[in-house]
Amino acid sequence: MLGYRRSLVRGIHLLLAVAGISYEVACTDDESDKRPPHLMLEGLADKWVGRGIRNACGIRLTRDAEEEREGAQQRRKEAKGSNYSYDDSEDEERHCSEDGDSDYGF
Repeated sequence: MLGYRRSLVRGIHLLLAVAGISYEVACTDDESDKRPPHLMLEGLADKWVGRGIRNACGIRLTRDAEEEREGAQQRRKEAKGSNYSYDDSEDEERHCSEDGDSDYGF
């Protein structure tokens, strides 16, 4: 059964390769995901792309549950952001020209 699931992972690997993305997905616990060196598909620590591919192909590694939990905690922490209040009206005033049009070009 692992052979069939590994072939599904290879199929997704081929689809990514067609798009110019080299991402190797681990299928056993002694393998590791190898992300593309110059392309960030995911955050710095959480390897959710590999987990998602494995999950779609019916493979679940022992480390996946813990990495998923840690990734969710990291995303919650980053979503809280800084303690500084942010006022959209001040930002909008900085990006408007004298005639009131937006400098964004929309």
